[in-house]
Amino acid sequence: MTFRKTFFYVTICTLLFFFLTRITTAQERFRFKETIVVTGSLIPAEFSKISRKVTIINKEEIAKAPVNSASDLLKHVLSLDLRQRAPFGVQADVSIRGSTSSQVLILINGIKVYDPQTSHHNLDIPVSLSSIERIEILHGQGSSIYGENAFGGVINIVTKKPAQNDISGTFSFGEHNTLNGNLSFSHSFNKTYHTLAVDYQDSDGFEPNRDFNVLNLLSNSYFEFINGKINLLISFNKKKFGANNFYGPFPSKERTKTNFIGLNFDRKKTRMKLYYRQHDDTFTLDITRPEWYVNHHTNESYGGEISSLVDLNSLGKVALGGEFRKDSIKSSNLGNHFYYKLSVFTEYEKILLKKVYLNAGLRGDCYSTWGMEFIPNLSLSYIISSNLKIRSSAGKAFRIPSFTELYYHSPANIGRSDLRAEKNFSFDIGLDFFPNDYIVWESTFFLRKDRDLIDWIKKNQETFWHAENIQKIDFYGVETQFILKGLCSVGYQYLMSKHKQQENLLSKYVLNHPVHQISSSLNLALPFKINSGIAGVYKKRKKEKGYFILDVKISKRIASLDFFIQATNLLNTHYQEIPMVSMPGRWFMAGIRFTK
Repeated sequence: MTFRKTFFYVTICTLLFFFLTRITTAQERFRFKETIVVTGSLIPAEFSKISRKVTIINKEEIAKAPVNSASDLLKHVLSLDLRQRAPFGVQADVSIRGSTSSQVLILINGIKVYDPQTSHHNLDIPVSLSSIERIEILHGQGSSIYGENAFGGVINIVTKKPAQNDISGTFSFGEHNTLNGNLSFSHSFNKTYHTLAVDYQDSDGFEPNRDFNVLNLLSNSYFEFINGKINLLISFNKKKFGANNFYGPFPSKERTKTNFIGLNFDRKKTRMKLYYRQHDDTFTLDITRPEWYVNHHTNESYGGEISSLVDLNSLGKVALGGEFRKDSIKSSNLGNHFYYKLSVFTEYEKILLKKVYLNAGLRGDCYSTWGMEFIPNLSLSYIISSNLKIRSSAGKAFRIPSFTELYYHSPANIGRSDLRAEKNFSFDIGLDFFPNDYIVWESTFFLRKDRDLIDWIKKNQETFWHAENIQKIDFYGVETQFILKGLCSVGYQYLMSKHKQQENLLSKYVLNHPVHQISSSLNLALPFKINSGIAGVYKKRKKEKGYFILDVKISKRIASLDFFIQATNLLNTHYQEIPMVSMPGRWFMAGIRFTK
């Protein structure tokens, strides 16, 4: 079936369902005017009044989505480009509005979890689907709030507050001897709430040397007291997978381990964060001769952040804060390196004439090896009427090179130790229309001027990819989306980049963004109380043939049990998201979920 026919049928089904099926009940409706978000600002604000483009995936949408992992959820979000090397979230890179994966900051409960070795491990997220309350996605730079790496956007994974007493689990199996299991135990006593969860995935893979094994362990605790609360998250992630052609034309294997501890302490209007992350990576380039080239890397990141909100009454609100962080690596290939960072930041919010919301931010980051960076941001939103808003933002961002970009050397890739930090200036303007609590239409034009971008490049005849600073690239585009909360969404993004590229020069990451992207989802209530979740995405990159991926999940609840059947890539599309790395065709799974 061609993409045009598929998209036509999905559109027709959506319209028919809209007119023939009742709209979600008032209890299920998304309260657009009441939702509070914090990812796009240090100062919490009503979703209808924020001046940035923020997408929220709530727990109801997560439960219905035809996905197998936390990173899988991102592939259906408009303007996000999830470039997978393997299914089930085994390994993937994510970009926002044409950024590279290194330019997207990942957070868990507002705490940074990016990998200083390489962005290929940024999505080694030690949190299972069942533990996620929602995901907040900031489209566009966020360096004035979060510092380095919030270049193209920010993804914040918010975990669930443990239930009082709860046991739940999911077990499924599918093609290629795939097993997927999850168990979660929650308990509460004396205003303390605790969850223990284990998540396991195993598969032979859809082709030789594409097998995988994934284990997640999580402990999540909340402590409530007068005027405050504490959240302590301790998690572990372990992966083993065949990495055939992932980083070069070799039958490779990779093993990773991630340990993460995050502490959030909130008291009145003051918040403190403490965190520690350790990541181990063992990479064998060619399993047919394992003694030839094996790398082992261990990196550690730890730090703390404190911020406070001051209400100036009629003069507005001010947030003030500071951060300390250390990143280090011990590597058989990259050597031993480290750097420190000290940061101060502030944000100011003021309501003007009861309809204009002004937000201004400024951050300074001082590195032991990179010097000082000052990052400003200014954003405005104007409430035209009770259901119409125009918003705009402008600001700068930066990203420091990863240890791999600086020091890596292999038979396929060569780093460069004198790379400069990336910088950009971005601007966007958008219009949001929300006639009621569950219908939203939003459209945004964005422009980003990137300078000193880091990419792996080579000429056609060369063997090695070299890490280099590309001088100037301009990105511009438009994204528009219609959302009927709890029912359906459809959106389109057009993205272009301007760069004076030398002849015969190949780009590994920067210039491989989609030019056209269509993202859609549909939740259908079928006869006999059967529910279905459908998600589709179409991408067309420069000089490549476009492809359409359709994922479907059908479920039926009987008593406390949910039975489901799930198919990824239902149309059996042949495609690659990373050059030379094939993705699987149609993949069926079936399973059961229980709650007690």
